[in-house]
Amino acid sequence: MLVQKNVTQSERFFDNHYNSDAGDRYMRKAFIVVIIVLIGIGGYLGWDWYDKTQKRQLEPSITLYYRTDSNGQKHISDSPPPENIKTVTTDKGYKHIRKPLVATIKDRAIDIYRSIRDKLVQSRQTKQK
Repeated sequence: MLVQKNVTQSERFFDNHYNSDAGDRYMRKAFIVVIIVLIGIGGYLGWDWYDKTQKRQLEPSITLYYRTDSNGQKHISDSPPPENIKTVTTDKGYKHIRKPLVATIKDRAIDIYRSIRDKLVQSRQTKQK
């Protein structure tokens, strides 16, 4: 005759979570580390986006000089032009710093997608000929 034991919920929790093998514990720890890293990356990308698009503080280290020479060519430089040039415009600010990392990643992914798509289309066209 079998005797049934009344198992409480806490005993069932203990049996399921603390009597597992080492591989399960390693996987749980690895999963937690991956989640923490993903949250950190997301936080950095969010901060970078906010800092470069919403905050828009002037960047004092970036100064661009715009000038037009006697031939009508426009020149943009980060070094001051010669002193004899009189029509020089300067500009400082956020619009001359790099794009947010999220936008750079997106643009790079689109470029990769388009190059793969073009290669596939070319290979299909050569097979059909």
